[in-house]
Amino acid sequence: MRPYSRIAPAIVLTIGSLFAAIGTFSQHARAQVAGGPTCPPGCITEYPVPTPDSIPHGIVVGSDGALWFHEGPANKIGRITLTGKITEFSIPTPNCCSQGFLGVGRDHAVWFTEDSVQKIGRITMGGQVHEYPVPSPGFLGAITTGPDGAIWLTELGAKKIARRAPDGTFTEYPLTSGPLALIVGPDGALWFTENTGNRVGRITMSGQVTEYPLPTANSLPLRMTVGPDGAIWFTESRANKLGRVTTDGRITEYPVPAGMSPVGITTGPDGAIWFAGYGSNEIGRMAIDGTVTRYPVPTPNSVPYQMTVGPDAAIWFTEHGQGPPNRSPSAVHQIARLQPSITLARGSVQFPGGPGSSASFGVSFTSSSPGQGYVYFGPGPGCTGLVEVATQDLHAGTSQHSVMVTGNDLPGTVGDNGIQPGTTYWFEAVTVTRNGTEIDDNGGKCYSVAVPST
Repeated sequence: MRPYSRIAPAIVLTIGSLFAAIGTFSQHARAQVAGGPTCPPGCITEYPVPTPDSIPHGIVVGSDGALWFHEGPANKIGRITLTGKITEFSIPTPNCCSQGFLGVGRDHAVWFTEDSVQKIGRITMGGQVHEYPVPSPGFLGAITTGPDGAIWLTELGAKKIARRAPDGTFTEYPLTSGPLALIVGPDGALWFTENTGNRVGRITMSGQVTEYPLPTANSLPLRMTVGPDGAIWFTESRANKLGRVTTDGRITEYPVPAGMSPVGITTGPDGAIWFAGYGSNEIGRMAIDGTVTRYPVPTPNSVPYQMTVGPDAAIWFTEHGQGPPNRSPSAVHQIARLQPSITLARGSVQFPGGPGSSASFGVSFTSSSPGQGYVYFGPGPGCTGLVEVATQDLHAGTSQHSVMVTGNDLPGTVGDNGIQPGTTYWFEAVTVTRNGTEIDDNGGKCYSVAVPST
């Protein structure tokens, strides 16, 4: 019999547009607090990196439940536990990196870029490092695992996206301008920004590329995240905006307060979009109604840069101390943690976004152990015979899950009919841990959700 947790899933219904919600109810979940039990919502705890002038850049959640970060100029990869203990591991090649970014492979290792020597690296949870040359010279912008299990990376300097197969062979796909960010979209493709080309783009696993120009000229699109609405959100640092692109290419832009110059971005466990205010030394939060809340970083001129959600449902980010107005190489470099107010929306229904909108719903839940969240669903009645599976967990590898249900992601013999407006669906949420154990996250209950008609 599967173990049960006692935290019920929260439901967010979406049909198209993000910013018109009605009928909201809420339940509250308590997060573990790395900064101590008295750390209230909005508080920021900072942890200095042991190596001086380390200038941390990318940050990611490892398969061991710790946060891993890149110390480019220090030639190291760092690891920080949820209680703030930092361990550093040297990268073998000297002077490897000016900046560096990370992703997690299906082999449970952390993969990272080495832009100064045109290599990518792999570090196990035990600290063993291996390096692999990439075919083309130039700055490397991002690295991630594709839906096909291969390692994909952006070659900004070479204006290409590269794929490294499990056997080590590379395939490169040329673009019209250099790509930077790279994430897996809810449609099974990879999405990227072109910061000099002022575009966002999409590449399939077979290498087919589609590019979408941005409405604002010279906006400098940088980093990306999959939003709680199933769209791709990204920062436009020079335009001082957040952008949103649907999987069919429709783009909307949302201004943020003057001077914030957003860079890093992630989707929080509260269903909001969080971003790093590179220019204003703040962390920003954009709620579903479009309002922005600002959280000043305690250390002046710390320059928050890249961010992610930790297994403790907190916002973790790097402070690289190298942006305006502080460009001193002796700046304090830190890893920081922001405690959000975790209010999970239950029954929040959003209006249609116009012709071509597709229905979906999101299920947010907490598991007793970190892992990959899944939602088993079907037309019912009841939770017998739930043969459709949603796998799009925005926070896979953590204990806080937000699974977007847009259809049957593992169609098999039953096919995929999407999510139909005017239909009631029954569902259960489960988490599969690293060792393959399946945790039932339903508290012994079966849930249903009525998708409104368009």
